[in-house]
Amino acid sequence: MSSNRIASRYAKALFRLNDKDLAKADSQLQSLSTVKQLFEHPESSKILNSPIMPADLKRNLVNYALERASAPKDLSQFLATVIDAGRVSVVPQIVSAFEKLLNEAKGVVKAEITSAV
Repeated sequence: MSSNRIASRYAKALFRLNDKDLAKADSQLQSLSTVKQLFEHPESSKILNSPIMPADLKRNLVNYALERASAPKDLSQFLATVIDAGRVSVVPQIVSAFEKLLNEAKGVVKAEITSAV
């Protein structure tokens, strides 16, 4: 199964946990974006993407980022499940898919404008 499909399924599951509470989902998106930043730093990215690093270390790193973002406990538990399943490498894609679902629920459409001038 492709990583995009996996990420999409996790994002849908997280979105369903919000019980259509868009404010809660928006808060979770901000916290998830903090976790996504871990993948942009070389040191933390090496830890998270390494197959030989223990899941406890990855979970502690993600939990530290979530604590700094004042994330809800259920988001921490959700990401712990993702890490325990060995899917931590798809977290950035989960964040993107979750953002897309949230935008669809809000009726927000992203557009790109190109102008000659």
